[in-house]
Amino acid sequence: MSLAHRFLSGARGDTKKKKLIILAVALLVGIGIGYAGYVYFTRPHTRPRMNTYAKAVAKIPSPPLKFNSTNITHAKKKLPKIQRKVHKPVKAKAVTKVKKVVVQKRYTYKPHRRLKVRRDNGFKIFAEKPITKLLLYLEKGTEAFKKGDYALAITYYNKALKLDPKNRKALLNLGVLYFQIGQLDKSEGFFKKLLELNPKDVDALNNLAVIAMKRGQYEEAVKLLDECLKADPVNKTALINKALCLKEMGQDNKALELLISGTKLYPEEYRFFLYAGSILYEKGDVDRAFYYLSKAYQLVKGKNEEVASYLRRILER
Repeated sequence: MSLAHRFLSGARGDTKKKKLIILAVALLVGIGIGYAGYVYFTRPHTRPRMNTYAKAVAKIPSPPLKFNSTNITHAKKKLPKIQRKVHKPVKAKAVTKVKKVVVQKRYTYKPHRRLKVRRDNGFKIFAEKPITKLLLYLEKGTEAFKKGDYALAITYYNKALKLDPKNRKALLNLGVLYFQIGQLDKSEGFFKKLLELNPKDVDALNNLAVIAMKRGQYEEAVKLLDECLKADPVNKTALINKALCLKEMGQDNKALELLISGTKLYPEEYRFFLYAGSILYEKGDVDRAFYYLSKAYQLVKGKNEEVASYLRRILER
C-alpha cells in the first residue's frame, strides 16, 4: 500500500478534500525544489565564478603531456574576460614550469647496461690468449731472474719473444742475462735490437757502453754514454760509467769534475763520493779525499757492509 493511499484511507467528505489539497501542494513543492537544483547545478551563469575557473583549469592537460597553443587557447575561452586578465601571469608561469619538466625529462641521462660477455666466447678467448701467455712468460722469467736461475729465465723470455718479437722487457732482460753468464756477443745483439726499435733507448745505450768497457774499448764506451746523456742529461748510471771510462783513459781531472757534479745532483748516492775520494787519494789530496770517503761511509753504513768495511780500512790509515 502506497503512502498516498494510507494518507487518504479513512477520510470522508471535507476531510478527504483537505488531504488531497495537501498532497497536491507537497507534490508541487517537491517538483519546484528538484527543478531549482537542476538549474543550479547545470547552468554556468548561476554558479560562482571560481567554480567556472576551476572547471576550465581542470580541462587543461596534466604536466607530463606536452603543452601547445591550442590547449592554452581552449582554457582561455572557458574563462570570463575579467578573470582572463587577472590570471594571465599565473598561466604563463604554469606553462614555463611544464616546459622545464618536459626538457628535463627529455634530456635525462640513463647509463647503458653493461653487456655480459660469455667466457666461452670464441673471439674473446682467441683475443686474450696470446696476451695472457705473454704476461705469464714475462712474470715467470722475472721470478727466475731474481732467484738466480738464469737458464730458466732465458727460456721464458725466449718464449715471450716468440709471441711478441719487439717486447722491450724481454729483449732488455735477455741482454742482461747473457752479459751475466759472459756471452757478450749475444748480449750486444739484444741491446742493438732495442736501438733499432728506439735509437734513444737509455738502458740499451748504457748497457752497450758497459760491454765496451768490459772489452777495454773506453773511447767507444764514452761515445755511447754521450749519446745516452743527450737523451737523459742527468742519468746517474751514465755519469758514473763515463767518469770511470775517463779515469781509465788517464783523464783524472775530467773524471773528478764529473763525479763532484754528480755529488750535487745525487747527494744520497755513495758511489760519486767513493770514486771522487779514490781519485783525490791517488793524487795525494788526503784532506779532500777523507771528506768524500767519510761521506761515502756514512751513506753506505748499514746498507752495504762490504763497501763499508773497505772504507773503514782506508779511513783508519
